[in-house]
Amino acid sequence: MKVKLSSGLAYIIGLWKARRTREGIGVVGNSAMREIFIKCLLDEKIAAPDKIRLQDESVIFHHSAYREFFREFAREPHERLKHRNEKSAAYLAGLFDGCGGIRDGIPYFARMSPEDEMLVARLDFIYLREREKIIIAKRNAEEFMRFVNPFLKLLK
Repeated sequence: MKVKLSSGLAYIIGLWKARRTREGIGVVGNSAMREIFIKCLLDEKIAAPDKIRLQDESVIFHHSAYREFFREFAREPHERLKHRNEKSAAYLAGLFDGCGGIRDGIPYFARMSPEDEMLVARLDFIYLREREKIIIAKRNAEEFMRFVNPFLKLLK
């Protein structure tokens, strides 16, 4: 099975990377986050409703082709998303919904892998690293939010 990256799938991968479960392909989070993940899976026709399982605070499904695609993509997102386009905006929106926030009008990511940090830099967003936290520079804050806003589902 050949998996083709769409902006919807990019969002799902971003959310999954920020909140992934140990088992299967899934996310851990509050009910709103779980609902968004399920809706995205169904919209993109990635998993059938009867294959999606709820466990405590997580939602998961199993699919070996998608699992491998997600893992491969997560290792080098900066190599697949080289330009400011819908796919890179959707991926960052998924990450942002999963582990981001806004404080005093400044967007930040609570944690971010070095590969995702390279993606933010490659897309020309100026940021500051504070331990595991990535804080988008104040002069880039509005531009960053305009970039990801069309794809945000949780933090609108």
